[in-house]
Amino acid sequence: MKKLSSKILSAVFAGMAVILIAASLLAFCFTRLSLERSVLAQQLEITRQTLDKIDRLLNERILNVQAIAGAPPIKNALIPGNLETSNIRNIASKRIEEFTEVTGPWDLLMMVDRQEKIIISSDEKLLGTSMQEQPQNNVAYQTVMRQDFYYSDMIISENTGQASILFAAPVHDTNMPGQPVTGAVIGHFSSLAIMQILQDVPAFAKLVNHEGAVIVQNAGTRKDLLTQFVSRDIQDHLKQGHSGVLRLKKEQSLSGVASLASFAAQSGYLYYQGSGWGLILEKPASSTFVLASMTSIKLVGLMVPIILIGVLIMVALMNQWVITPITELIRTTRLIAEGDLTKKVLISSQDEIGQLAAAFNVMTEKLVRFYENLEAKIAQRTEELRTAEENLSTTLRSIGDAVISTDADGKVNFLNPIAENLTGWLQAEAYGRPLKEIFHIINEDTRQEVESPVTNVLREGVIVGLANHTILISKNGKEIPLNDSGAPIRDKEGKLIGVVMVFQDVTEHRRAEQKLREKEELYRLIIETANDAFISINEKGEIVEWNRQAELMLGWLQGEVFGRLLEEIIIPSKYRSAHRKGIQHFLITGEGPVLNKRIEISALHRDGHEFPVELTVWPIKGSGGHSFNAFIRDISERQQLHNQLIQSEKLVAIGTLAAGIAHEINNPVGFIGSNLSVLSKYLSVLISLLDMAKKLREAVLAQDAVKSMDKAKEMALMDENLNSQHIIQDVDPLLSESQEGIERIKKIVNDLKTFSRSDNGAIENLDLQPIVDAAVSLAWNEIKYKAELKKEYGPLPLIQCDSQKIGQVIVNLLINAVHAIPEKGVISIRTYLQGPWACIEIKDSGAGIPPEIMNKIFDPFFTTKGVGKGTGLGLSISHEIVKKHGGRIDVQSHVGQGSTFTVFLPTATKETPL
Repeated sequence: MKKLSSKILSAVFAGMAVILIAASLLAFCFTRLSLERSVLAQQLEITRQTLDKIDRLLNERILNVQAIAGAPPIKNALIPGNLETSNIRNIASKRIEEFTEVTGPWDLLMMVDRQEKIIISSDEKLLGTSMQEQPQNNVAYQTVMRQDFYYSDMIISENTGQASILFAAPVHDTNMPGQPVTGAVIGHFSSLAIMQILQDVPAFAKLVNHEGAVIVQNAGTRKDLLTQFVSRDIQDHLKQGHSGVLRLKKEQSLSGVASLASFAAQSGYLYYQGSGWGLILEKPASSTFVLASMTSIKLVGLMVPIILIGVLIMVALMNQWVITPITELIRTTRLIAEGDLTKKVLISSQDEIGQLAAAFNVMTEKLVRFYENLEAKIAQRTEELRTAEENLSTTLRSIGDAVISTDADGKVNFLNPIAENLTGWLQAEAYGRPLKEIFHIINEDTRQEVESPVTNVLREGVIVGLANHTILISKNGKEIPLNDSGAPIRDKEGKLIGVVMVFQDVTEHRRAEQKLREKEELYRLIIETANDAFISINEKGEIVEWNRQAELMLGWLQGEVFGRLLEEIIIPSKYRSAHRKGIQHFLITGEGPVLNKRIEISALHRDGHEFPVELTVWPIKGSGGHSFNAFIRDISERQQLHNQLIQSEKLVAIGTLAAGIAHEINNPVGFIGSNLSVLSKYLSVLISLLDMAKKLREAVLAQDAVKSMDKAKEMALMDENLNSQHIIQDVDPLLSESQEGIERIKKIVNDLKTFSRSDNGAIENLDLQPIVDAAVSLAWNEIKYKAELKKEYGPLPLIQCDSQKIGQVIVNLLINAVHAIPEKGVISIRTYLQGPWACIEIKDSGAGIPPEIMNKIFDPFFTTKGVGKGTGLGLSISHEIVKKHGGRIDVQSHVGQGSTFTVFLPTATKETPL
C-alpha cells in the first residue's frame, strides 16, 4: 500500500518537476524571444534610417553642384574671352573654394569649358589638362553636356586616389537663346562624409555597392575598400531590394565574429535615385542579447517558488482524492483474481475514479456471464471447424484440376477424383505411399525421369512448377501431358508440414495450340502470296511486317526495313508530318481520318520517284499495344487509264463546243477584217495628203511663192474633198474595236488550250472565279442561244485544286444545263461559302430529272441523250474529280422546273496521314 502511494507521489513530484522546468524554460525562451525581436527590429530601423540619411546627403550634393553651376561667377568665367580677365578668374576660383568649404568634404572640384579643358580646379596641377586624359571625369563631362546632372557609383578617384563619388552639372549661358551649355562643374565628393554618418551608428557598419563590395565602413582602413565582399545571402537579398536580419557565422562576418546582421537596400531620395547600394549593421551575437537573457533569468527565479508551493498543495489533494480510492480498487481486484467474483468495489465519489469503480463492478458481472457461455461457444466453434474441413474436402474434390497433397515426408494423404482419374490410383490405395509411386513423370522428348515438384518444394520451401513437355505415366501406362505446380503447406508458426500439388491434363490445350500455329502459318502464306503489298507498323511507326510484294513494289528488302520508321521508307515528305500526327491522334482518341477506308495517295519508291497507290489501313489492339496494318496496291496503270478517260471526255466536250467556239472566233474575225479594209482606204487618202504636203514643202524651201500658194490651195481643196478630219476621228474607234476583237480571240484560244491540254495533276491554291469564267467562256456560244445567264459570285478563299479538272467539271455541268433546256430558259451560276465548303451552284430551268433515274445519273455510261449525243461519262467523271478533291456534288431536281447541281470543295487544307 505504502509502495503504491510512494510511486504515485514520486510520479506526481516528477511530473511537477518536469512541468516546473518546462514552464521555466518556456518563460525564459518566450521572454528572450520577445526581447530579441525588439532588439532586431530596432537594429533594422537604425539601418534603414542611416541609409536614408546617406541618400539625403547625396541628394544635397546634387543640388549643391547644380547651385554652383548656376552661380553667375561660374557662368561668366565660361563666356569666351572673360577668363582672360584676372578679376573674373579670381571671383570664380573664390566661389569654388567657398563651395568646397561649405558643402565638403570634396577631394576635388573643377570647371571644364566646351573645349574639354579644365579652366579652374581646386588642384592647380590639373589646370589646362583635357578630359580625354581623364576617363572618369570625361564620362561625367560627356553626360552633363547632354542632360541636367550626373552622379557616379563609389570609385577610386584617378586624380586623388581616394574613394569618391563624382557629381557633375552643366553650366548654361542664360543670356543666349535656348540657354546652350557652355561647360560643366565636376566634383569628387569624399567618402569621409558617409563614414562620419556611419561612425554615429552603435554597430559595425559597412556600405556595399551593387556587387556586394564594401565601399565605406566605420571601422578598419580605407585601403580595404572595394576588396572585401559581404556574404552571398545578403547580396541576393539586396539585389532584390529586400530588408531584414540574418545570423552570420564567424567565417561569413567581416567583423570576424558570429554576428547578427541587419541589412537594407538603397531606395534613393528625390534627385538621387541611388546606385544599388546596401547598408549592413553587424553586432556580436554574444553581446546583443545579454540584457534579454538576464531579464529572462530573473523572471524564471520569481516563478520557481510560486510553482513549488502549488505542487505541495496538489500532492495533498491527490492523496485524498486519488490514492485512497485506487488503493481500495486494488484490494478488491486481488480478491476477484483469487476467484471471488461476488466482491464489489466501494464507490465513494462520482468523479472519474468513482466511475472507474462502477465500471469495474459491471465488468465483474459480465465476466460471470462470460464464463457461463464459454463452454457453449467452444462446442459451437468445434462444430464449425469440422464443417469447414468437410467443405474444404468437398471443394478439392469438386474443382476441375487434379489435386494431390502430401505430408512433410512426401507421402500422399489426399487425392481428389480428377487426380484419381489421371493417375489411375484411388485415394485408399495411394494413402501413405511415396508420391513417386503415384505421380510418375518423364520428359516427353528425352524420356528421362523428371524430379517431382513436391521434392523441389520440400527442398526449397517455395512454389515451383513443372518444366514444359512433361508426361505423366498413369497406373495403366497411359501417357498424359501435364501442366502443374506445387506449393508448401505451413502451420501457424510457419513450419513446413506438407505440400499441395495441382496439375492439369493439357492434351486439348496442345491441340488448340497446334491449330493456332497452323492458322497463323496459313495467314502468313496468304500475306506473302498476296498481289498487294502488306505492311504493318507499331505505335512508334516502326515497320514490323513487310511481305514479298512490298519488296517488289517499293524496292526495299524485308531485312533492310525491319525496325525502321515507315515515314523514312515510303512516305513522301509532304505527308510525313500528317502521318506522325495521325498516329498520335489515334492513340489519344481512337480515331483516324484514313483508317478502315480505301484511299488513293502517293507512295515513295526506293529510287526516289513517287507513284499512285490505293491504300487500306486498319488498326489492331494487341498485348504489346496497337499495330497498324495496310494493304497497298499500285494503281499507276489504272490512274493512267483514268487520266486518258478524262482527256477523252475533254475532247468530247470540245467537240460539242467546237461549232460555238468557231462562231465566237469568226465574229471578231469578221469585224476585224472589215475594219482593216476601211483603215486601208483611210491610209491611201492620208498617203495622198502626205505626198501633197511634201510638194508644198519643196516649193517653200525653193522660195517659190507662187508655186507654194498654188500647192497650198490644191492641198486645202483635196483635204476638203477627202474629209480628212473625219478619217482622223474614225481611226481610233476602228483600232480599239479591232484590238478588242483580237483580245476576245486570244482569250477563247487560251481558255481552249488550258481546258484541252493533258492533265498534269498540279494542285495549287487558286481563286475559283477565274476558273468559272473560263468555263463560261468556252460554253458561251452553247448558252447564249438557249438561255439567259445570271452570275452571282460571293467572296471565297483560295482553294487547293487542279484548275483543269475543276474547269472540266463546270463545263460538263454547263453543257448538261444547256441540253436540259428545250427552247429558251435561264441558267444561273452562284458561288458562296457554306461552313467549311466553297460552293459552286449551277441551276437551270430545264426539264428536270425524273426521280426513278436520280440515283443513276453519276453511273458510268448512263445517259438520257440520244445515240451519238453523249458518252454517259460526263457526270461520272465530274463526280470522281470532285470526290478526289475531298468534296461532293449535290443534286436537287424537280420535273418540269429544272435542276440544281452544287459542287462542294473543302476550304481547309487537308493532309492525308498514311
